[in-house]
Amino acid sequence: MVPQTNKLRDVVSFFKKELESYYPENELKVISEIIFEGLFDITKQEMMLFPENLLNESQIVKLLKVIKRLKRYEPVQYVAGYTDFLELKINIKPPVLIPRPETEELVLWVEEELKSRSGEKINLLDVCSGSGCIALVLKRRLPEISVYGLDINPEAVSVAKANAQRFNLKIDFFQKDILKIKDDPLVKQKWDVWVSNPPYVRLSERKFMHDNVLKYEPREALFVDDNNPLLFYDNISSHAQKALKKDGLLFFEINEAMGQNVKRLLEEKGFSDVIIKKDINDKDRFVMAKKANSI
Repeated sequence: MVPQTNKLRDVVSFFKKELESYYPENELKVISEIIFEGLFDITKQEMMLFPENLLNESQIVKLLKVIKRLKRYEPVQYVAGYTDFLELKINIKPPVLIPRPETEELVLWVEEELKSRSGEKINLLDVCSGSGCIALVLKRRLPEISVYGLDINPEAVSVAKANAQRFNLKIDFFQKDILKIKDDPLVKQKWDVWVSNPPYVRLSERKFMHDNVLKYEPREALFVDDNNPLLFYDNISSHAQKALKKDGLLFFEINEAMGQNVKRLLEEKGFSDVIIKKDINDKDRFVMAKKANSI
């Protein structure tokens, strides 16, 4: 099937009709806005104001392919090639983890804390940076700080670098495995802030997740073994304890069920002023700790 005409109004109507049995109406409205802006640079305002505008045949062909992908429940962010993250439209593609709204809250908390240190020279490392969303927004909002990022996935590092170049942000991203970085120069220099959204979903929690996540998003960026759910927190905080300056800050996004466990782990490693912060859904989601002593 194809649209009745190539007019924008008819193409949008066709798109929604093809997918109405796959997605709820409200979700489909959002999906259509994301797709038409991401693929054809047509905003939702233009969709309303210029319904008589014509799409060309190559655009129609592209849309038909998009519909097939969406019928397989591939995440719309991968299909459109971007995701909105705070004020940035961040390019995204598989197998790079799609940033979540909760991570926006983490960025805002880090920004708030760093603003209280204005005037200081800040060096920040984003560990497990994925698409670079955390590093990108912090550098955009706090241009005076020096920002670096690392991730094990070479494709994620490539996407992060491309995003930084696209927004003209000076950020150095490195392909490194934080679990195998003991003698790396990056963790031997002194830092003011580390921030990380590492894998934290326990394998036993897979049953609560949607198929579009399980089938398409990178397993290694999401899951940890139930027998060692704090693997990344243990490893990252050990390196941070050595690499952070006195009074340096460590931020984590966490599994809502592991807040007290992460807090206890950080205190055992010598961090002080450990704070657990809830997300907008009132779930334990973030932790901040301070490097209190030199080791």
